Amino acid sequence: MLIKHTFKALCFTQKHHKRTFCARVLFYKDTVEEFDDTDLTATGKNLGLKERLDHVKEGKIFDMCGILHTDLGTQPRLLISGTTIRVRLLKAKDEFTLLAKSGNYRLQIENISLFIRKCDVSSSILVGHEKVLEQSLVQMPFTRIETKTFTLSSGLKSVIIPNAVNGILPSQMILGLVSNSAFNGDFQKILSISKNYNLSYISYQRMEFNPNVSLHSFL
Repeated sequence: MLIKHTFKALCFTQKHHKRTFCARVLFYKDTVEEFDDTDLTATGKNLGLKERLDHVKEGKIFDMCGILHTDLGTQPRLLISGTTIRVRLLKAKDEFTLLAKSGNYRLQIENISLFIRKCDVSSSILVGHEKVLEQSLVQMPFTRIETKTFTLSSGLKSVIIPNAVNGILPSQMILGLVSNSAFNGDFQKILSISKNYNLSYISYQRMEFNPNVSLHSFL
């Protein structure tokens, strides 16, 4: 969930949302090309790290408030009464969530609350739901967001990833390169997809499309 939230905040969030809503979960964009800079003095160049430091310095308790980045949350409909949802939250490793010069820091969660919005609807709508459920199931389409990882050895000049996509073709793809140590968790490295690691060329298999105007099969 943490990786998904980071990518969504970087690629699909407007600037004013980053300064407001994303700041509530301590998301402050790191300075370009200074992602791994852990210098907290005046000479430090990572401004995002210094913004987060103001909230956590001297071990003080701070509050965070955000949404659960689940696929079900991408659809706008409300869940009908009687729907059972089980949520299981696991704390990520400190090496994965913290950025510091050394490993002498720990993140301790004091309290967690889940806020759920409930709406009171008219009895006629409830009766309508019951009649529909007698004949069919509830259908709530949502957009699936999958995160796949592929391990690439160092020193390779060319790489081909077969079967990167199976089943339904995605409407959008985001490709990023991260170091193995940052992916597994390292206090001195941040998980960022903005590094190119001297990548010079990338290509995806093209698919030819022949429009048929008579059958209205065209873009």
